[in-house]
Amino acid sequence: MSSSALPYEFHVTVEADGIKPAPFIKVCRQLGVKAIVLDLGVNNCSDLTDYMTSSKAKYETDAEALDELSRIAHGLNDFTVIRRKIETVPWHQVAPKAEGEAMPEGCYFESHLAIECRPEEVPGCAAAKESGIF
Repeated sequence: MSSSALPYEFHVTVEADGIKPAPFIKVCRQLGVKAIVLDLGVNNCSDLTDYMTSSKAKYETDAEALDELSRIAHGLNDFTVIRRKIETVPWHQVAPKAEGEAMPEGCYFESHLAIECRPEEVPGCAAAKESGIF
């Protein structure tokens, strides 16, 4: 792999209704991807259940990354795929370089940044740490 390869992260979400975790997790293992199963109660007392994959790889081209996303989605053919998502780095050639810069049709920009700070610098963080959340 050359130094021009960029990191990509892949997520494929499937319809959660009627799905049991075990079969989804089994297929994800066969595909070599991580299974993420969220089963949360949300503020309005409703349930949020989400089944998705997560995996990372480096590729030379967007076409190779798209092929990987398609491979994962095709491998989930026993489920109803409702979302396919590829994430990459802020220095990718089509990432916006300035606020308000147009994105390609059907795309949006999202970035995850790790910011190190002390608990007292973030409202509520100190209380969360004291409660044992992290």
